[in-house]
Amino acid sequence: MRAFRSTATRLATVGTAALLGTVGIGASSLATATPASAAPTAQEFAFNVVLFGGSLGYSAVSIGSDWAASGATVKQGSNFTFTSQPSTAPIPTASSGFSLVSIQDNENYYPIPAGTTYVSAVAAGPISYTLPNGGATSTSPLVVTYCATTASPGCTATPTSTKFLGNTPAPYLQVGTTPGVVFAAGGSLTTPGVTVTLAAQTGGTTANWTQSEFKTTSTLTGLGKVNVVGYPYGGAIPTTLVPSLALLSPPPTLASIIVAGSASVASVLPNSGPLAGGTQVKVVGTFLDNPIAVTFGGLPATNVTPLTSNSLLATSPPGLTGTVDVRVTTATSLSPVTPADTFKYTSGPIVTGVSPNTGPPAGGTSVTITGQQLSGATAVFFGSATGTITAKSASSITATTPAGSGVVDVTVTAAGKTSTISQQDRFSFQTGYFLGASDGGVFAYDNAPFNGSAGGGPLNMPVVGIASTSDGG
Repeated sequence: MRAFRSTATRLATVGTAALLGTVGIGASSLATATPASAAPTAQEFAFNVVLFGGSLGYSAVSIGSDWAASGATVKQGSNFTFTSQPSTAPIPTASSGFSLVSIQDNENYYPIPAGTTYVSAVAAGPISYTLPNGGATSTSPLVVTYCATTASPGCTATPTSTKFLGNTPAPYLQVGTTPGVVFAAGGSLTTPGVTVTLAAQTGGTTANWTQSEFKTTSTLTGLGKVNVVGYPYGGAIPTTLVPSLALLSPPPTLASIIVAGSASVASVLPNSGPLAGGTQVKVVGTFLDNPIAVTFGGLPATNVTPLTSNSLLATSPPGLTGTVDVRVTTATSLSPVTPADTFKYTSGPIVTGVSPNTGPPAGGTSVTITGQQLSGATAVFFGSATGTITAKSASSITATTPAGSGVVDVTVTAAGKTSTISQQDRFSFQTGYFLGASDGGVFAYDNAPFNGSAGGGPLNMPVVGIASTSDGG
């Protein structure tokens, strides 16, 4: 992290607050590595000015930070990094009529992003300090500490305060100079790069790298040691001390990466089709957005069209008789093989719909069965009971239901082959009724069958409530 020189110069004209802002932020910036290849992210920090045991007020300063993520996306369950580069900067000697003697105990605090877990953090080398006027060079460690809790050893983030409301939540990463090591004003300080490795745990989220707090201690001529603690701030930088400043939450994002969940397939509808291919199917599952490819038994589908993050359309390629797995490839994953992802290539009858899909237990309901390759049908079954065919074509059959009970699969037999059972071929002999609510919701009463508005597929989100109907039902 490096201070914007134009900001530091401007602040140098506003008195004591400017001195502490320039020195505090400048010192903090020296202890945080910055990659020269990345564009800096502007971030303002507010701090309380405390001198002679009293509180004079608040001011702020703008700085830049150049962290970079290891990529745009990462697969759920994989590791990724946020990385910075070496930085060299001089330590100022004076500002606003005050002389800076030295700086020390510079700390920066970075919360571990939600949906990730800490793996490691490594500095690329030690801090290098060169004395003024080309003097000798010495080194000291850049201390990187993982703080699992606010009480972890060596962790010094300020807890929530009623005075300034600063807060760094645990777990967090603390990066700073070695405690007690003093760097004289006028010298040059070079800090190493830092690589933070995290594990992506929660798919479908964005991991944001932020800085929540900084601390530094400056020794000023005639004033002694002055401690400065700063927190993210999002307003205009005051030109004089002010009674209070509102903090910014969340802090600006310094670097980010999208955690892509692992693709999975929960259903394929319809789940059977002709050997010639050409069947449009709806694939439902999780993390199916931005599909690169859909395959049927390893053969590429055509006309792949994303619908939502959890569903897509695809057209089956030609195939041989038998059952294959439908798999989806995204930028970060390939859906695993499961019993729910199967599609059957067949020369036999295919059922894709039954309408109406409910009737009385006594039977006698005329239903239309839609599908493919139905012209040779010799029998229709409602569960194990035989219906009566009254009309048929290649794409539909009209049949009368037998007596029955419960929810059954409607299957068609032709040339010794029987249609594959699916979610689309169901018929209910249960009694009951449906009621439409004023907000468009549909409610099933008594034993009326209801597969939900997802057409029998899994819902994208959990059900969170039940609405009453217009008549109070």
